[in-house]
Amino acid sequence: SLEIMPMYLVGVLRADVIARETAVPLVPYAKVGLGYALWWSSDGDGASHADDGTIGRGRSYGYQYALGGMLLLDFMDEEAAVQMDNASGVNNSYFFIEWYVSQLDGFGSNDQMQVGTNTWMLGLAFEI
Repeated sequence: SLEIMPMYLVGVLRADVIARETAVPLVPYAKVGLGYALWWSSDGDGASHADDGTIGRGRSYGYQYALGGMLLLDFMDEEAAVQMDNASGVNNSYFFIEWYVSQLDGFGSNDQMQVGTNTWMLGLAFEI
């Protein structure tokens, strides 16, 4: 089996002025940052070993970025949005879709296991 524990530190640039100042409820955003992943493999009896005795564990680091868009859902029922804000502190709710790239390869080095993905993600976001 292979276990991977990725961690990221990212900065986000979000253009929510579009949704606040116009009638268009869209919020584009971008993320960029650094990633670090601990990984280990096991063969059922403990840590895996290569033929030369190398233990099957290590770390990989690199970069991560994402581009996305959020649809501000408050326009569907503004009164309910205000009530939810007053009752629970959720200022806004969004549906989002994001293209996500994680390239943890030691910034191109050949001495690390390459960990990462290139995928789409979607979901709900709540702003408190």
